[in-house]
Amino acid sequence: MIIIIFMSIPNIIVVAGSSGAGKTTWVCQQMREIAAVDKIIYFSPGTGTVPIDQTRIATEFPGIQVFSDGQEVEFFNQIPKAEAVYIELGFYLQLEAIAQILDNLTYRAIAVLPLDFKDSEYHSWANEIVRGAPAQTSTAETLWRAASNGQVIDENSLEEFWYEITHGAYGIVTRAKGIFDVNDGRSLYCDFVAGVPQTDFLELDLPRYLEGRPQRFSGLEVVGENLDEATLKQTLSDCCLSDATILQYQQQCLILHGLGPTGDAPELIAKYEGDTVKMLWECVSRKTVQWLRSLDFGFFELDCLLIHGSTVGVGEELTPETPPIQMLDRLSRMQANNLFCGRSGLTFQYQMQTGSITTELTTLDNQMFPQIVTVSPRQVIGVGNVGRTAGQATYTFYNPGTNQVEFKTVYYGNSKGFQSKHKSIKSKSRIFHS
Repeated sequence: MIIIIFMSIPNIIVVAGSSGAGKTTWVCQQMREIAAVDKIIYFSPGTGTVPIDQTRIATEFPGIQVFSDGQEVEFFNQIPKAEAVYIELGFYLQLEAIAQILDNLTYRAIAVLPLDFKDSEYHSWANEIVRGAPAQTSTAETLWRAASNGQVIDENSLEEFWYEITHGAYGIVTRAKGIFDVNDGRSLYCDFVAGVPQTDFLELDLPRYLEGRPQRFSGLEVVGENLDEATLKQTLSDCCLSDATILQYQQQCLILHGLGPTGDAPELIAKYEGDTVKMLWECVSRKTVQWLRSLDFGFFELDCLLIHGSTVGVGEELTPETPPIQMLDRLSRMQANNLFCGRSGLTFQYQMQTGSITTELTTLDNQMFPQIVTVSPRQVIGVGNVGRTAGQATYTFYNPGTNQVEFKTVYYGNSKGFQSKHKSIKSKSRIFHS
C-alpha cells in the first residue's frame, strides 16, 4: 500500500496488489514526478530484517525519508511535515493492516494487479485499479527471506545461484528479488517475476566497498510453491566468500584501479621494465579489465586455500626455495593445512613435517620466557601454469580423501599427451627460531 500526503492535508494514497505486479515500480514512477524528494516519505511494513525495496528506493532517491518495521511512531509523526508520503504493503499483509498504521486517517486505495486478475479482495477494496505486470500468482505461495548483511558473494556464483532459483532448482518460484555485495565492491539488485522477461542485474548507486566486509544491507526474498528453504539457505551460504578471499579480491581491484598501496606496480616494473608495462597497459582494454575483475582469485574449502599469491598479498611468490619459517607463517595466517598458490607458475609440493617452533624475545631490560608452538603437518603446493612455456601446460590433481598430490604435464606440440611429474621438498622435522 502507498500513502501520499500533500502539505498539511492528509490526502493519503494506499497501494496494494499481488506479488510481482509492480507496486514498487509504480511508487518510483510517482516519486520521479516530484521535484522535492526530501519532502517524500516511504514506508513498507512487514519486511522485517530484509528491507529490499526500502534499500533500492533510498538508493535511487537519496534525499527521501525511508521507514521500516519498528519505526511506525516516527513515521506517523512525520506525515504532516511531508509533501508526499508513500506506504506500500506487500501481498502477504492483510488489507485491514492499514487502519492500524494510519489510525483512522482517510486515504485513497489503489491496487496494482495483472490484467487477468479478477474478482479479488483488492477489487472491492480499491478506489482505482492500476494495470500491472502479467505476473503469475498462486494461492499456495509461500514467502522465504534471508538477510546476508556483511557477506560478499562471487559474482559468477551469484549468476549460477540466480539461474537455479529462477529455473526450478529450489521449487516453483514466481517472484524473487535480492540485493547482494559482490567481490569487486559493487552492490547488485536482482529481480525476477515469472511470466515477465528477465532483466540484467542492476548496479545500485552506492560506493564500492573495498575495505573488509561491507557494513550495509544485503539479502534475498523468494516467493513460490514447495520451496526447499533449507537448500536455499545452504546454497546462499556456500556462495559467500571467506575473509581471505575477500581480501584477495579487494587487493586485486584496488591495484587494477591504481588505488592500492602498489598502484604503480613496482614489482611488475622491476621484473619487466617500464616500456613493457606501458605496452601491457595500452594493450589491455577497459572491457578486459572489467572481465579480469570478475575472475576468482581465491577459494577456501575444507582445510585447503587456493590463492594467486600468498596470504600476505597477491604479489608474493612462494617457491621451493622459500625458507621454511616463511612458509609456515603463510600457512598459519589462515589456518590452512594445504595452501595452493599459482603466482610462481611452478609445480612443487613443499611439506612441513610435525615439529615445533621456539620463539624468544630479549629486550634491554630482560629476557622473556621462550614460547613453543607445535607445528602440525602442512604443505604448500605450486599448481603450475598454462602458457608460460610454449607447447606445454602443467596441472595439479589433489585428492582430499587421501591428501595425495599429483602433477601432470600436457604437451600440445610434437609430443602430445599427459606426463606425470612428482616433486616434493620436505622441511626439517624441528624448526628453531629466535
